[in-house]
Amino acid sequence: MRGFFNAENGLWQIFGFIADIVVLSLLWTVFSIPLITAGAASCALYDTVAACFRRKEQDYLRRFFRTFRREFRNSLLPTLLWGGVILGAFLLFRAAVNSVSGGIAIFVTAAGIAGMILLLGIAGWVFPLLSRFTLDFPSLCGNAVRLSLGHVLATFAIGAAAVLSIWLTLRFALLPLFVLPALQALFASVFLEPVFHSYETSSQE
Repeated sequence: MRGFFNAENGLWQIFGFIADIVVLSLLWTVFSIPLITAGAASCALYDTVAACFRRKEQDYLRRFFRTFRREFRNSLLPTLLWGGVILGAFLLFRAAVNSVSGGIAIFVTAAGIAGMILLLGIAGWVFPLLSRFTLDFPSLCGNAVRLSLGHVLATFAIGAAAVLSIWLTLRFALLPLFVLPALQALFASVFLEPVFHSYETSSQE
């Protein structure tokens, strides 16, 4: 029994991982409700996930709130821009699908889904970049686009995961919001962290 309740026990580590994922996902969800704060919440979520799950740093709650406050103002314009771009693209996609039929509809649907994946993948670079580097608005957007196109497979993987997360959230009555935001950030970090690390190393040198 002493071994069972040991904090180093693998079972408790799994429980702890799940609990951290749920807490961070709920924090992101709550802080994104005003919509205009979704960018700052995404910065805080990615920064916390990268620091605490990948670099094993402690006190993730303090880090989340600190990053949210630090990036709140800087994230407003990117949130408006990319939120508007993605919403506009989605509305255009729906209008295009509803205006055609037959074989053309299949082609338009496939092209629209690929376009949405690409846009969400590019947006998936923006707020992690903002959380890690000091960039003004034009530099942030320009670097996000350049990096996303320079690592296009990673961009499509991040975008596809985002599309899947959105579909699951809508399909299962928002319940996936208890876990998917943090898992999405953790998945994205697999592709983004090696890129960020190379630029941080170059900057230090």
